[in-house]
Amino acid sequence: MVAFTALMMMAAATDAAPTKAYRTLVPIGNQKTWFQPNDYPPGAIAQKAEGIVHFAVQIGEDGKPTACRIVKSVGNDALDAATCKALMARAQFHPLVDKKGKPTTATFDQIVRWRLPRQTTEEINDRTFTAHSIISPRGDVVECTMTGSGGNRFGQTGNNCGPFGERGFLARLMGADYAKARVSDVRLQVSYEGLPEHGEGKVPDFYQLLAESEISINPDGSMGKCTSIRPLEMQGRSVDLCNIVAMAPPRFQPGTASKRAIFVLDISVSYKG
Repeated sequence: MVAFTALMMMAAATDAAPTKAYRTLVPIGNQKTWFQPNDYPPGAIAQKAEGIVHFAVQIGEDGKPTACRIVKSVGNDALDAATCKALMARAQFHPLVDKKGKPTTATFDQIVRWRLPRQTTEEINDRTFTAHSIISPRGDVVECTMTGSGGNRFGQTGNNCGPFGERGFLARLMGADYAKARVSDVRLQVSYEGLPEHGEGKVPDFYQLLAESEISINPDGSMGKCTSIRPLEMQGRSVDLCNIVAMAPPRFQPGTASKRAIFVLDISVSYKG
């Protein structure tokens, strides 16, 4: 399942019949394969960032990219960076020659449209949760509500948010921004085949990706190996999200082959109540 639809406008770079010499840029293979499902940054999905990135890639004499720059940003640094990263890794063209038949370089100037993936729920036993905290102007957490099936499985329900609703925990995560915080949401999101779910709402005033782990899913739907991609760093300690997930191992829809899922723990904050 593709994480986004990349619409490339190729006015001067369409597939052509193979010849010995190319005077215009002709991609090798299908350009849609330059962008893969996992290229969409989890943080950008959580922030509901999408749109068009205008890029320019320098192509060397061998037809491979040598440099990439963003001509017009989509307004999200992670998406801009992901654009150039994918192009530098996968874009390739037939080598160019000039009017005299000598190898030459060129610039590939086009756009890519990033579209948020549709929500997907493949997990049988849902692990997602949101710890919604209301913070007073004095910095006290006056209320915290845990929602989502995952809260029950991890032992936090209703008004019991555990550490995710504690002033000390939230203040350490936000630093100086905590003084402005009025509403915070700590979420555990489950993605299937690289498609993190994203909730409704505007872009938060403060966002931070706290932890991320990848799980292999066995053909019978059971949880396989869990690999920590980004541990939760708190007070000099690293907390492996795999250990949290292992407290209540997930099960997924069975299939004919092994698949994978990604668990993301993040926090979104509003400065207005």
